[in-house]
Amino acid sequence: VAAVLTACYRSTSLLLIAIVVWLSVSEQDARLAELLAALCLTFAGLAIGMIAVPTASAFAHFAPAPEAFSNFAAAHGMWAFYPAFSALRDGSLTVITFASAEGIVGFPSFHSALGVVTLWALRSCRRLFPPVLALNAVMLVAVLPVGGHHLSELIAGVMTAVAAIALARVIADERR
Repeated sequence: VAAVLTACYRSTSLLLIAIVVWLSVSEQDARLAELLAALCLTFAGLAIGMIAVPTASAFAHFAPAPEAFSNFAAAHGMWAFYPAFSALRDGSLTVITFASAEGIVGFPSFHSALGVVTLWALRSCRRLFPPVLALNAVMLVAVLPVGGHHLSELIAGVMTAVAAIALARVIADERR
């Protein structure tokens, strides 16, 4: 179970790339533009949420024994972001480079938001939607034990994506 949850959690970025390629190759320019607009708005919402509510995640708060999660990630894998997060909080990290960047978003959950946006992008594709729905459903479950999020962070990620999608649709309608 841990291996499946971890694989689904880690599949998010590859899935997004595959969807962008598929929309491009299948010449669904309007759908691709909607997806990119929703992603930009989602990223903006996530940045605002991260600044407004700088959480350290459920792992940092509850400090479970790493052995309790040893099936999910090898040696410090689940807390890989935590040294960078702590250094940002205490002021010892003054330069962030892309080469050494770690994911540090706790609130809202980036994975939850991305899962909703990718599903929305495939909403009318009868062949791809069901397997992506299943994959993202498992990924949403994995957000808690693999991503170390609080349930509120998962819900906020979903809400951020829904708001971004609604705003992207309004913008698209105005352009038409």
